[in-house]
Amino acid sequence: MSKTKLFGLKTVIGLLGLIIILTFYGSGKEVNAAQVDVPPLKQQKQSPDPSEKVYTPLQQALKQTFAKRSRSGLPGPASVTYENDVAVTPKPQGIDGPPQEFIVTAKTVLEFDNPKQAGLDKWPDTIVADHPFTQGNGVIVPGDYSDNIKDFLAAELPGIWDQYEFGYEPRRYIFRETYKITYPAESAPKLPLPPITTADSTTVKEIVFGFTETGPRIDYTIDEEWEECFLGICVTLAEVKAGLALDWDIGLRLPVDVSMTSANPLVFNTSYQLSSTITPLDWTAAQFEQAGLEGANGNEFLLRYVVFLGVQAEIVGVEAIDWGIDAEFDGSASFTTPFGPGTSFPLPSLELSPAQTGLQWDIVPSILSVGIGLTINPSLSQGEITANWQAVPGSDAQGNGSLAYLDPPAKTTFGPVLAGDFGSTTQAHIRLDEFQYGFDQFLLELGGFLEIEVLSFDAEVADFDIVELELDDISDGPWLGVHPETNEAVDHWVEVAEIGPTTDGVIYLPLIRR
Repeated sequence: MSKTKLFGLKTVIGLLGLIIILTFYGSGKEVNAAQVDVPPLKQQKQSPDPSEKVYTPLQQALKQTFAKRSRSGLPGPASVTYENDVAVTPKPQGIDGPPQEFIVTAKTVLEFDNPKQAGLDKWPDTIVADHPFTQGNGVIVPGDYSDNIKDFLAAELPGIWDQYEFGYEPRRYIFRETYKITYPAESAPKLPLPPITTADSTTVKEIVFGFTETGPRIDYTIDEEWEECFLGICVTLAEVKAGLALDWDIGLRLPVDVSMTSANPLVFNTSYQLSSTITPLDWTAAQFEQAGLEGANGNEFLLRYVVFLGVQAEIVGVEAIDWGIDAEFDGSASFTTPFGPGTSFPLPSLELSPAQTGLQWDIVPSILSVGIGLTINPSLSQGEITANWQAVPGSDAQGNGSLAYLDPPAKTTFGPVLAGDFGSTTQAHIRLDEFQYGFDQFLLELGGFLEIEVLSFDAEVADFDIVELELDDISDGPWLGVHPETNEAVDHWVEVAEIGPTTDGVIYLPLIRR
C-alpha cells in the first residue's frame, strides 16, 4: 500500500443504476462487493422497502473494508457512524412496476485520532493539480494548500499546534450521499400500421420482434467535509461536492414484412393451402415511430448512456475546483434484421476503460477520485421464425395450426383452410399471430463500474455486470416475441363464394344469406 496516500478505499457502484437498486434490495446485510450476484432483471425492478435498513454502496464498501482490516489486526478509525433514510413515491394506483421515484439520503462520519489509524505515518499534503482531471469546462485553482490549512487552523483553533504536530493531528471526514432514482414514463401509444392489400389477395403487414429496456434516471451526489476538532471546537477545512446524473437504454428491434396470400375468392366446401413469406427490413426512424417505438435514428440495436459529472471543491475558503463534464456513449447499430442461413448480428464486443469513456478524474489528490468504465459483450445467432395461424371463428372458414419460416424469400405454405357457410359474413378471416423469432444463442452483457477511491483503504472488489440479458429474462424460451406496444398479428380477409371463377373470367357473386 502506498505510504503517500491517506487511506484507500475502492467500491464499485453500478453504472446504470441497477447495481444501486440491487444494493437497496440487499439492505440490512453485510455485503462483500466482490461476491455480489446480480439478480435477474425482473427481480431488480421490485420496489425497495423503506422500512428496512439500507446501506449505500459507499457504506457497504466501508463496512467491508473495516471488518477485513479488523480481522487482520490492522488499525481503523476511532469512530464510524452510518445514517440512512429512504423516501418512496409509488406509481399511481392500478399501474404495476417499480415506484415512480425513490430517494435515499445517507451520512457517514469517520473519525481518526491520528494518521496511524489510517495506516499512514503522516497525513499527505493537500495538492490540487494544475491540469483538469478530465475533459470538461470550469475553473481549477492549482497549488499546495498545506500551509493554508496549517495557518487557517492556527487562527481558528488557537493552541492546536502546541499539542499536535502538523500532519499528525486528529481528523474527521463526513460523507453525505443522495440517490434519486426516477423511473421512465409509460411507453407512448402505438400508431396503427395500415395493412397493404393487393389485387391478388395478398396482405402485407409489419411485425417488430424485440424489447427495449430503458433505465431509470439516476441522480447521485456525494458531499465530503474535512473537519478538525480541538478542545470541543470543530472547523471545516475543505468541502468537496460531486454529482452524477445517468440515463440509459438497451434494446433490440427487429422489423420484418409478413405477407399472406390466398386464392380469391374461396369456394364453399373447398380446402386451400395458403402461403406466407417474411422479408427482413432495415427501418428508418420514422418507421419505428409509426410503429409506436422511439425513432432512435433508425437503429435496430440500442445501447446508449448519458452521464453528467460535476465537481466543486472549496479548501479553507478558496474555490479550488468548479468543473463539470457531459459524457455520452452510443453503441447503437442499424442493420437489416438477420434471417436465413448464414446471417448474423453485426455487433462487436466493446471494452471502454474509464480513460476511454472520459469519466475518470482525481477530484482531490489522495482524498477522492472517481472513474467509470464500460464493457459490452453481445452473443447472438438467429434460428427460425415461427407463428400460429387460424381461421377466426365467426368467419366463413375453419382450420388452425402453426408454421415455420426458414429462408427468405421462399414461401411457407400452411393449411388446410376449409371455406364454407360457417358464419354470418361473406368473408373468410385468416390470422397469423404468436410470432416468435428463434435464436440459437442470445446473450447481452453490459458491464460498468463507478470506481470511487476515498482516502487509501483498498478494498479488493470485482467488476459488476450491470445488465446481463438472456432470453429467460425477456421470454419463455429460446426465442424473442413481438416487441411490446407494437402490432402483433397479420389479418387477411378474402371473399367466399358459392362457385368460383368460370372460364370466361366472370366471378359469380357469393351466396347472399337471408
